[in-house]
Amino acid sequence: MIRLLHALDKSTKDAQGHDSTQYGLGRASPQSFFSHHLAAVSCAIVRADALTIRNHAASLAVALAHGFTA
Repeated sequence: MIRLLHALDKSTKDAQGHDSTQYGLGRASPQSFFSHHLAAVSCAIVRADALTIRNHAASLAVALAHGFTA
């Protein structure tokens, strides 16, 4: 993934390259192609993990409410 992002970052800097990414305006917002997209991928991974944990907790709650053991 890192190699792909580096390659895409490099391609946006070529003469024929194009970057249509809309970067954030805040001081903490990533302002380069690589850092912006790396942060987006990282955020997606963390969000997926959080949803998995939440869904498992809900499943355990239902099981406990009905007297089942997990």
